[in-house]
Amino acid sequence: MLRIVLLFTVVALAGCATTEVDSRYTTKAVAERVEAWNNVARCYIQNGSYEQAKRPLQRALEINPQSGESLALMAFVFQRQQESDIADQYYRQALESEPDNATVNNNYGIFLMLQQRFDEACGYLALAAAEPLYAQRSQSLENLASCYRAAGDAKRSEATYRQVLGLNPNSAVALIELADLAYVRGDTAESWELFNRHGSLVRNRVAEHTAKSLWLGVRLARASEDPSMAATYALLLKSSYPDSAEYRQYKESR
Repeated sequence: MLRIVLLFTVVALAGCATTEVDSRYTTKAVAERVEAWNNVARCYIQNGSYEQAKRPLQRALEINPQSGESLALMAFVFQRQQESDIADQYYRQALESEPDNATVNNNYGIFLMLQQRFDEACGYLALAAAEPLYAQRSQSLENLASCYRAAGDAKRSEATYRQVLGLNPNSAVALIELADLAYVRGDTAESWELFNRHGSLVRNRVAEHTAKSLWLGVRLARASEDPSMAATYALLLKSSYPDSAEYRQYKESR
């Protein structure tokens, strides 16, 4: 299962009404007017009202047809509505306008991953993750590492997850993914060390167990010939993620 994160600027709005934009921003500069309409669209998107989000985005694009942010938001709206071809067109227009926009590169990369176009996806995610001052670089690197793994490049995936830990030593995602990669290549000692670091985050309520971490716990406990611990992780997996692929794998392994 791919673990990927779409990145957007989150805004706190009381409502999604457009009258405030019409009344308060008519005399403002172009950039402010575009951002005001984008914020209305974000509000609708956060509420899951994708069709309603199109109108404020159209208004933003009437003001500035080259707004990379507006084009990317429109792409996301069509993506959520399963209109993949239209979404692809808007993502490409956004990147033609702002090729160095890390958020757009990240989100287009994720879109391509969901289309299983992994080679293309990793290229765009790498562009996003290469921006050293990008505020959400750690999450973008997690996405890139996930893309490399989905593409079958375990070595680059591992190297990228280690880069994530360099930026954020408490990345629960990176710790479990690296633990799983270590287990797959037969290094159970390193896998245990990383798994236990993740366990400390869980005990301190910084993170939660996922289906992947619990299934890894089962396999590590089995490798250590600790049936009691394996049973504990298996019970947690069954109770928390009964419909997961990992629980199906567990049942098939018994």
